Amino acid sequence: MSAGAVALYRRRVAIAVNRPIAIVSQVLSPVLWILVVGPALAAAFGGFARDLDYFTYAAIGQIVFIIPFSAMFAGLVVITDRDFGILRELLVAPIRRVTIPLANMAAVLTVAMGQLALIVVLAAARGAHLHSSPGRLVLALAAAALLSIATYGLAELLAYRITQPQIFGTLIPAIGATPYLLCGAIYPIATLPDGGPARVRGPHRRARAAGVQSGDAELVSSVVAAPAAVS
Repeated sequence: MSAGAVALYRRRVAIAVNRPIAIVSQVLSPVLWILVVGPALAAAFGGFARDLDYFTYAAIGQIVFIIPFSAMFAGLVVITDRDFGILRELLVAPIRRVTIPLANMAAVLTVAMGQLALIVVLAAARGAHLHSSPGRLVLALAAAALLSIATYGLAELLAYRITQPQIFGTLIPAIGATPYLLCGAIYPIATLPDGGPARVRGPHRRARAAGVQSGDAELVSSVVAAPAAVS
């Protein structure tokens, strides 16, 4: 990695954590969701499958909520850099232009991995039963990294094209919440309205979602059977 890339990376990380209010903003969401929202969801919806540890299911699912939101909010830095002339200075600096978004992505990914680690630690401390194989762990980390990079890439692209931060702000909840609502993080995917093909693949998707989060075959079976039991 070139010196310019390292400097850009350190700058973006510093923007995210160099002040107490910045650190609080990065930590508050995981703390709130795991210690408050997670138990509330478990109390409200945990009865749909008695053999399912719904708090563990929902707590790990918060990763898919927090990472895209953080990545989308990071796109606001690009707008600020453009409006204050920082981006113009970077474009004429003696570095390759591709270095700028790559360094930004690396910084956003660093923050995302920190939030992921915090979620796992808080969930385990709160009583979540976390166990998985090394292969599943690597797959989960790769999926989280890909989600963070892809979401931030979209955020940066939109930030270059949208001139007003207010308009960009309206896209943050729409894009940030979509993966969380559609990935099966709070309910089995097969319970979503569909036209047929998704229902055929529903048990397989539910098993994969529950299996990645728990690695427990019995838990997977309970999730697959839950919609039928409710109906």
